Amino acid sequence: RLELRVAATGQQTVLFDAFSRALSGFALSFDRRKLALAITQEGTAAGFAPGLAIRDASTGAALVADPSFTGAVLGFSRDGTQLFTQSDTTVTARSTDDLHALAQFTWPAGTIFLAVSPAGYVVGTNPSLPNGGGSTTWFDPATGTAVRTAGYPLQQIAWTPDGQLGTGTGDPVALFHLWNEPDGAALCDPGLRGPAAPSLQTLGTLDDPAQAPTAVSDDGSIIVDAPFV
Repeated sequence: RLELRVAATGQQTVLFDAFSRALSGFALSFDRRKLALAITQEGTAAGFAPGLAIRDASTGAALVADPSFTGAVLGFSRDGTQLFTQSDTTVTARSTDDLHALAQFTWPAGTIFLAVSPAGYVVGTNPSLPNGGGSTTWFDPATGTAVRTAGYPLQQIAWTPDGQLGTGTGDPVALFHLWNEPDGAALCDPGLRGPAAPSLQTLGTLDDPAQAPTAVSDDGSIIVDAPFV
């Protein structure tokens, strides 16, 4: 369920309410004025128009739409003039005025989209490389070239409002990374403290009813169990 809600009154505008697989991503612009979302043909069964749309983030009104679009929404550029989408292996920079394509490039296999940087680069991470480890790369959407690559993978990334500092987590050998965004200079990357946490698999599961904790009422009419997987 994707909705716009007025906090003071609780008034809501529902933009999507169906199976999650019918929603191919959404993104909010940096100035919080525009919201982009993509809905698959399956969304029509719940009464939602398929395709790509940019809506007013205050009213929900459609500003521009492309019903023929198939793919996923990635994010807006910092200035709100471009919207980045992905269809199969192609990433497209689109004008937010009419959604026409401004540039395209091929998204590398095995790379996971993270965010759009303050400078308008599309940032992706490759958590597993043939030589071990991983990497995080800033791609220029105009050419598809790698502007900068950090020798570690990330799972989350964020920037200060002025776009000068970047930070991210997900590197298995560091608590977090902090860097100067314009030139990528590392400022801080503290290592892990103490032994690594055990994997969930090694902790076992309680999916076996014989292991799951249970409680029974005195008369035996109510049984409470708490299976955990």
